[in-house]
Amino acid sequence: MKENDDARILLATTFMGNNPPHPYTYHPYWTEGITRGKDYRYHADLGKFFPSAPAISVCYLWGQYETEAPVTLQATLIPESPVQVFVNGNQVGETTVQAERFSSPVTVMLPMKKGKNDIVLAIEHTAHGFGCAFGTWVGKLDYWFSLPLKWKEEGLAVSHPVEKKLTEISPASLRTLEWLLPPASDEDTKEVFSRLYPDAKEGSVALATTSLSVGRETTLKSESDAILVLDGKKVTSPATLRVGCHSLSIIAIKGKGSWGFNLHGHYKASNPMLAEGSPFDFCYAGPFETVRQAETRTAEPMKPFMTEEGLSYWKLDRKGSWVRMYNENPLFGHWSYPLGVTLYGLCLTERSMRVSAPRFAKRIHDYLNAYLALTISTYPYALWDKQKFGGATAVHHLMTSLDSLDDCGSFCSTLLEIAKDHEIPPYDALVKAAARHILHGQARLSDGTFFRKKQMHSFHNGTMWADDLYMSVPFLTRYASYAHDKKALEDAGRQFIGFKKRLYMPEEQIFSHVYDFNRGFQTGIPWGRGNGWVLFSMSELLTVLPKKDPSYRKVLELFQSMAEGVSKLQDEQGSWHQVLTMGDSYSEASCTAMFTASCVRGLRNGWITGDIYKSEALKGAAALRRKFIDSEGHLHGVCRGSEFSLSPYYYAERLLPRLDDPHGIGIVLIALNEADNL
Repeated sequence: MKENDDARILLATTFMGNNPPHPYTYHPYWTEGITRGKDYRYHADLGKFFPSAPAISVCYLWGQYETEAPVTLQATLIPESPVQVFVNGNQVGETTVQAERFSSPVTVMLPMKKGKNDIVLAIEHTAHGFGCAFGTWVGKLDYWFSLPLKWKEEGLAVSHPVEKKLTEISPASLRTLEWLLPPASDEDTKEVFSRLYPDAKEGSVALATTSLSVGRETTLKSESDAILVLDGKKVTSPATLRVGCHSLSIIAIKGKGSWGFNLHGHYKASNPMLAEGSPFDFCYAGPFETVRQAETRTAEPMKPFMTEEGLSYWKLDRKGSWVRMYNENPLFGHWSYPLGVTLYGLCLTERSMRVSAPRFAKRIHDYLNAYLALTISTYPYALWDKQKFGGATAVHHLMTSLDSLDDCGSFCSTLLEIAKDHEIPPYDALVKAAARHILHGQARLSDGTFFRKKQMHSFHNGTMWADDLYMSVPFLTRYASYAHDKKALEDAGRQFIGFKKRLYMPEEQIFSHVYDFNRGFQTGIPWGRGNGWVLFSMSELLTVLPKKDPSYRKVLELFQSMAEGVSKLQDEQGSWHQVLTMGDSYSEASCTAMFTASCVRGLRNGWITGDIYKSEALKGAAALRRKFIDSEGHLHGVCRGSEFSLSPYYYAERLLPRLDDPHGIGIVLIALNEADNL
């Protein structure tokens, strides 16, 4: 087996093994508590909950966060009154008088230990206000807190006002307070549908579903006229329940009396969607016009469904409570730009190894199918969730809060690539959403060049990033073929001309990372991966751009010039550095991979020629195999996701590498695949 094969198998195996296919999870969700808004932060308007709170008083918010490894979360606190923040009993932040007066954002670092952590906010009642917003520092980050309950449920508990602050913050002292928490489940199923659907008309149909665990054979008996569907088949009451696990659906039609059901038998009922330990034995759907509509609901539990009241989802027997979907996998099933590149690398690896390692290629094929099937099939739910619960979703949070090229371009480009030879569900809705944003929604300068404006992460507004060539151009090239849209391909070509005008540094023959329109200059820092995105994106475009296109000659000349500039900056070991012109900054894997892959593509297509480039590509591939990938398939030397700075030391000393960072895995696989062509 070739050295490249060994490295690819190691790297891909480790990634897939660490992130195996796993479904999304479901948790109860109470809409009447403190919930996240469109900015993905929890909004606590305590005056709404306690309009008669004493003039001098304090409320506490209590949430929990569970993690498999220690991590520090960066949070933003926007106060309406004085607030102190505690993590596991230790104060980690508080507001200033200026922040309290002007409701200015305060950054708070939350150090999380392995396991469950307690986050507590002490909020004072003042004449100015009573409350705060608290959560993610950047918007669209999908971390969330759960209520301090026996089961996992999103939200922050709020205490009733007290006149004196607690002398210590601990679970024991907090439990001495009176808390506003979700009420208990009603549990009385005789009138359950009347409670859940009070406005339904006579003849409406509703559905309850559960899972039954039977330890000894028993008889299931219904005291109502409800239709019983046991393990997918209609049965009459009484019905025999054999030992084992069973699925049960109860379908009831509204008449003039009670609307619900009542069951008897020796069994344990548990909610088929929620985790074990939940207090809810059933989940409910309705009201429907026909029995047939109710029967089909259990076949597609992940999708919202049409009811007499409009598009809806599964409810719980508690006021204001629903089943809600979450992606709690570290990396599997997420829609993000680094994972878009990761899947692209896996896709090319599968194709290149179908002959040399067919079983391994089949394993990748199945992994990609599972990943995209989960991602695509849950998009309709995510759109419904955004509309229903206020905007902050826990699946597809980037696509539902779409405001940047990062959110859609990379992953959707890969989706179109993988769809060429994989069996995946219909994906038109996702492609159309991405195209709508990139072609018509993304901010552009007067010459049509993309830049960043009106984003939730306001720090980026008024800037142009070299990264965005990869976040847009590869998608445009594939979308042009998918939609038979020549204008999309022409648009891709014009982007390089516009980006070169603002970011290219002709003396060095490389790109500045960012142009700041607010200050009117480029930052002048040649970040390694930022330049990698530029050169690699040109290789994506030149592969399909017709030579007669008005931009072809200019893009080709830019590729050749930049390839020459990059070649001069390769070190003796074959790698490139985090800041390309700072030889003492660390060797960085992702830019090394992108320059290597781009060089091989340039040689293969005749865009560049000469032994110097062949030597460069061979040295780059060797560095990836021997320097960055260890014997267990872990990837070293990948810069984490960046902001931007006017200082090169920010990139060299603060954006330090992370082990197995997804920003590097896919592009390293791509580079090793391209190296097979040498």
